[in-house]
Amino acid sequence: MTRGYHNRGIPNDQFAPAGSANGSESDTNNWYSLNDNDEYEEEEEEEAEGSSRMRSRIKKKRHKPHQIKELDRFFSLCPHPDEKQRAELGRRIELDPTQVKFWFQNKRTQTKSKVLQYENKELREEYDRLFKENMMLRRAFVNPICTKCGGTDILVDLSLHEEHLRDENAKLKEQLSGMWAVAETIMGKSQAKAALSNFNLPIEIRKAEPLGSGVAAAWQSSLGVQVPGSSNGVQSTGHDLDYNSFPYLAIAISHMQELLALAQKDEALWYKLFDGGKDILNMEEYSKRFSPFGDQATAPGFVTHATRESAEVPISASELVKAFTSCDWWVKLFPGMISQATIHEQLYSGEAGELQMMSAEFLFPSPFVPLRRDKFIRYCIQHQGTWIVVDSSVKNMADGFYTNTMKCRRLPSGIIVQDLNNESSLVTWIEHLEYDETCAHPMYRALLRSGVAFSAHRWLATLKRQCECCAIIPKNIIISSESGAMSEAGTRSVVKLAGRMNASFGSAICGSSKQGWKKINMMIEEDIQMMTRSNCSNPGEPIGVVLSMAKSIHLPVSRAKVFSFLSDLSTRGKWCILSYGAYMLEFARISHCQDTMDSITVLYPPAAPENEKNMLILQQAWTDETGSLMVYAPLEVDKITAIMSGQGNPDIITILPSGFAIADALDDSSIQDILGGSPCTTGSILTMNLQVLYSNNPGEDPTPDFVKVVNDLFSHTINEIKAALTCS
Repeated sequence: MTRGYHNRGIPNDQFAPAGSANGSESDTNNWYSLNDNDEYEEEEEEEAEGSSRMRSRIKKKRHKPHQIKELDRFFSLCPHPDEKQRAELGRRIELDPTQVKFWFQNKRTQTKSKVLQYENKELREEYDRLFKENMMLRRAFVNPICTKCGGTDILVDLSLHEEHLRDENAKLKEQLSGMWAVAETIMGKSQAKAALSNFNLPIEIRKAEPLGSGVAAAWQSSLGVQVPGSSNGVQSTGHDLDYNSFPYLAIAISHMQELLALAQKDEALWYKLFDGGKDILNMEEYSKRFSPFGDQATAPGFVTHATRESAEVPISASELVKAFTSCDWWVKLFPGMISQATIHEQLYSGEAGELQMMSAEFLFPSPFVPLRRDKFIRYCIQHQGTWIVVDSSVKNMADGFYTNTMKCRRLPSGIIVQDLNNESSLVTWIEHLEYDETCAHPMYRALLRSGVAFSAHRWLATLKRQCECCAIIPKNIIISSESGAMSEAGTRSVVKLAGRMNASFGSAICGSSKQGWKKINMMIEEDIQMMTRSNCSNPGEPIGVVLSMAKSIHLPVSRAKVFSFLSDLSTRGKWCILSYGAYMLEFARISHCQDTMDSITVLYPPAAPENEKNMLILQQAWTDETGSLMVYAPLEVDKITAIMSGQGNPDIITILPSGFAIADALDDSSIQDILGGSPCTTGSILTMNLQVLYSNNPGEDPTPDFVKVVNDLFSHTINEIKAALTCS
């Protein structure tokens, strides 16, 4: 029979490791449970090993400190190693496998003993408290006093009423203990105490106190939240708070306070390598002030980085926060960064703000950087005219919530938004992550470690670009003479279609689960990622099977030079098959100003044969300090002209984009240059993606001959670009 100590209110994380050998949750909960069979097995092993044990008693030998440290580290990962693991561990630390075996047996025995001691202490404290409460009640019944007049009260039969109160009290205690268990599971024991201490409640009496007195009063007075089960007569000013949501809201408020502290100009927390450089978080000072995820330390191989950036954005604070609380708006606001998002549960909505349980897929445009899938809580609140949105992960890295993705957790991150007088807002963005960099290709590890890939600067640059693109409508629109006038509705439709194209491009590179991408292997060229997806009825996507190829290569030339070459229409024929070996011309352009390279353009190839004259190319290109992008897709003339006139629906136009993403190539020596505000000079990384419709039959797989043809075209394009940029 197995006895799980987590059912008795004992925090598992005090004695349990971060994860088991296979990372499953069931194994994590089983290792520290007392199993009778395990005890019998150990006794049999002890009898079988009797002679060797006598010898070990006669000749004792203490392990060295580094051996004990390695044994403790391995025990935290796998408390029940098999024979092969014991042999490998013993070889690594120069111990006999039998010694390793006995050490693990003793360690498990010590751990079980600590659990029993802790349980005994908790039960004794609970007994003492109940005994004192019983004595107080006995004295109160002997000399009853009226609470209204202070005189002697008349004794009545309280047996039924007392029994009812005791039952209610027991239920409330059980519910409150469940809240504690959830809070400690989410972020650890110490952080749960810190979060719930925000409400000025004595930590010693919180488990025994009926929820209707202290806890409910504190929540109602500080937040205006009506806690279920409270009976002190305070009127609710918001929606009821469910018991399961109680710890999440407490944690969210604690993380909001941490975010506000990180947003301050604190030289002890943030510093710069050089004047004008980027803010760098002082991790030593941060660990002294805050304790994210409680008692859980950063796992081996994981890297922590935090970034902060502020900018003025042409959107009101209320509209921006509204976009963050809607999955559709949020995904469309950051195309190429978020492939999909889901709101699992609305935990709370009322005077104290809005709390949601969400999950999302975050991407960086390269097949060498895995998707980041994260489950987190999002808390939005307005305080003294300032909006605050804070996110924090609710799943630990070792839980195995997702597979085949970059293991990561998001420490308190978010935005602080203040309205300005010119229909814009000042946004301060803080991004704080821990991730396993071994999941990424070595080519990208320095870029990830610098914080550029998933930095606050990249988030804010994308937000600013999207908002500016919408704010210029219908201003600053440059149109070639052949296309005629473009209406305001048409411009909005073109911008919306370009956003869809950008999002589809990013999902095809990283293999978003939303579109059902599946990797295939047909022994094609090394380092080329090939995937397929089928579509039967989704509007805006071609019906049938789509083949996608993606690859990242290093170029010993700057990112600016690569982007300038790809954007040059006069040399487009050197690498683009849609140019038919010649230059291209602009049919229409939407841009901020005349000279900017950030634009949405409609192109046409003059050298196209007569049977291909009905095709135009929609293209979006932009560049900023975090990277560059150029995405394009062929469209029929009648469809794109209908969109430009405002008569077409951009949500149902079938589009199949291809394009390039360019990032700075960094190494360990150039990370400081980026953080110090200096340009990178170690080259660039070019990622190319090509999507081709294979068949209109959704159930048909691409043939090897078709894959070879697409691969030849893909490789030819890359080789032509390398040759044009004088790369071998």
